[in-house]
Amino acid sequence: MFNDEEVTCRSASNFLQEREDATSKTCSNAKAELGGTCCYAICNICGDNDLDWDVFVNYDGKDMSCGDFNEIFREEAIQDGSEQCDALSADYSSTCCYASPTTSCQLCKQDGTYFDVIEKAEVDFNGPTTCLEVANFLSRRTEDTDPVCSVTQTSLFNECCYEKCIIAQPGTYPDWTAEVELDGKVATCLELEDVITEESIPKNSTECQSLLDAFSSTCSYSIPSNACDICPDKAVSINATAEWEGTQMKCSDINSRLSTREEADGDVCVNAQTSLQNSCCFDQCMICDKSTQKTDSVLTVYHNGKTKQCTEVDTYFYEMSILASSDECTTSIPDFSQCCYTEPTTPCNICRRDTKDFDVMGSNTVTYQNQRMTCADVNDMMFRREEESGETCSTAKDELFDACCDSKCSLCAYKGLEAGVKISFEGRMMTCLELDMGLGPAAIIAGSDQCNEITNKYSEDCCYDKPESPCRICIGDNVGVSKEVSVNYLGTETTCESLSNYLGSREEQDGETCKSASSDHSEKCCFEQCSLCGEGNADWETFVTYEGQSIACGDFEWILREKSVAAGSDQCIAVKDEFSEKVCAHFSIRLVFI
Repeated sequence: MFNDEEVTCRSASNFLQEREDATSKTCSNAKAELGGTCCYAICNICGDNDLDWDVFVNYDGKDMSCGDFNEIFREEAIQDGSEQCDALSADYSSTCCYASPTTSCQLCKQDGTYFDVIEKAEVDFNGPTTCLEVANFLSRRTEDTDPVCSVTQTSLFNECCYEKCIIAQPGTYPDWTAEVELDGKVATCLELEDVITEESIPKNSTECQSLLDAFSSTCSYSIPSNACDICPDKAVSINATAEWEGTQMKCSDINSRLSTREEADGDVCVNAQTSLQNSCCFDQCMICDKSTQKTDSVLTVYHNGKTKQCTEVDTYFYEMSILASSDECTTSIPDFSQCCYTEPTTPCNICRRDTKDFDVMGSNTVTYQNQRMTCADVNDMMFRREEESGETCSTAKDELFDACCDSKCSLCAYKGLEAGVKISFEGRMMTCLELDMGLGPAAIIAGSDQCNEITNKYSEDCCYDKPESPCRICIGDNVGVSKEVSVNYLGTETTCESLSNYLGSREEQDGETCKSASSDHSEKCCFEQCSLCGEGNADWETFVTYEGQSIACGDFEWILREKSVAAGSDQCIAVKDEFSEKVCAHFSIRLVFI
């Protein structure tokens, strides 16, 4: 019964979907009353494995995708665990279901080198198919270590794999939007790349060389060392348009293109500055005089009914094209004078007394200039804006030193602390760490006679000199230390990461201990890290979804390093294939076109 009428479960469901919100009381009541009668688990022929949508089978005399089974099960109300479901599972699960591989098989991988797939080439693989379909099947369903993988790689390599023609010049970046004339028609370099992929044109072939001779210089560009700015002394209008190379474009787009391709002192840039000055450049209203002052990027102000960072107000002036000579600019600037400062020569440190610097207790909160702030925020503000010898700095020190600065006696000061070493202090055995931590509650002040007496007595046992050039067993900007691998060091089993941290805190890079450890363990402990953009730059303003979280593209390199993803690994290649064009939008490392 539903609404005092005999209806089918499907009718009740359709009625509720058309009229009720999922959070409504009517919906909740219907679920409670009818759920047990109307609801069931749909047949699942794959259990915990995945259903392959790209595999076709014959069912009831018709060829269909395995993925279509789900709709059939719903339409025919086939319940999980029923005899009909079990029978279907017995007939089709071996064909339709698979467990996703941990490290997938790549068809065109040979001796650790990855080649391109000749996508349209036809081969026999359990029947006639294309190389692309074989590559997708192996990647989706086969482990890299499975004998089927190696046998297929060997047997189909000559038919399916090749090294593709690269249109961009060595050491440059592809210019996707540049136009060329191809077969009597105007095409972009991206469209030319599509032709190369479509035709499977190999590297070093006569056809490839002809394309390179004709189009490589047009389809390639290098990042300038001193980038062009069409308005070096003014702002580029975000709204204005101008004609450039025969096309009407936004001034901001013209500037963006030239800044990634042209040197500031090159003829192209100089000509652009001359021809576009009146169309694209304007004297933007700015909070601060950029020639003598800095704009505080942290400080917040009230503007147009909202609390904003000072730099956001400048952004508003830019986006609205507010001129420096406008009434709005003239009346607004005095309200934001606190945003401007002259960069100090010797920055203020609120925890410096005479020549001694004490640690800032950053998380402590204080009231300063009628605002509740952390000590770290106050010290950062003073460091950005105030001179060490200035009155503002001196006043802040007087007000905040006791609350913000750690002046307790430190057992090892700037040396390293041997935390676990045991010593006898006042007749009681304790670790060096326990002694050091007890000096604060005992109110022993740094530099006092009592502090000096304790440090003189125990520093030899408890302290060690930190290296000036810390030992690194894995040398190189893009070389990482494995977190999982273990090695035997001086008779003790330890992880490579722990060994690296230990040596880094105690040994000099050019010391014999470091050299010996690096020689013995670098092969096992070190690996080249996966880099998404190589020597290019990630776009910090673009966000992508990775493992269920939205992250800035600029964070990708750090995530790959934190996960110890190795260059050339399947995980690295998979991430590059999915994200490099988005993450490295303007500085793509991918000179091979996909």
